Amino acid sequence: MVVELPPTDAVDYSEMLNADALDIEEMLKQLRETGLCAVEGIIKEPFRKKLCGEADEHFSTVPQAEIEVIPPFDVKQQFNAKSVFDRDSNFTQLRIGFQKLLLDKLGATRAASTFTGETLNFNYFELMQYPEGSCGISPHRDHAENINVVCVFTIGGRGFVYGCDDRAGTNPKRYNTYPGAVILMRAPGFEHSKAKDRPFHYVADIESLRYSYAVRQVRADRVPPGQQPQP
Repeated sequence: MVVELPPTDAVDYSEMLNADALDIEEMLKQLRETGLCAVEGIIKEPFRKKLCGEADEHFSTVPQAEIEVIPPFDVKQQFNAKSVFDRDSNFTQLRIGFQKLLLDKLGATRAASTFTGETLNFNYFELMQYPEGSCGISPHRDHAENINVVCVFTIGGRGFVYGCDDRAGTNPKRYNTYPGAVILMRAPGFEHSKAKDRPFHYVADIESLRYSYAVRQVRADRVPPGQQPQP
């Protein structure tokens, strides 16, 4: 289902996001150097609680996720996912609000030189529910068709994202992805980076029911049916 969304400029993110939590220079530095950057406390607590409540409703009748093995690299994962939200959803507002915050922090000229794949437009979004004790996701890289930057918010629960060197999980580094945080990951098109520059990462240590929300920009010609937001 295609839904008509409000223009980015029409969204006031001040009630949902802590703009001061995002140090844009540090974000750019970490994305250049390691490909990952965690920003703690980006979601304001009252809004985060609204997101948790909506997430509970979305998955209230969904059975617990089973472990899947995804070819061709045998990535192991265990979570449920939802990827369709109406225009009034808190998750829709978060996606649009965070996009506006990034663009406001960068300014138009700098945004064009930072996100060189296409104009920044988060057009694919997914809410994930990891059961307590889930295996998470084994080391992998995001699809090469995702461009510019991938953003994954921790909405609730406990579990961590790790950066690593390869599919074996060599040299893991844990990022503080506590509830209210977002982790950003370099994607093709970030300052002219290529598919080979995508960071390896994994999700583990799921100690309680965990919700995360990923917003991505898929190349315009590859957006799944019903996912393309209206301008």
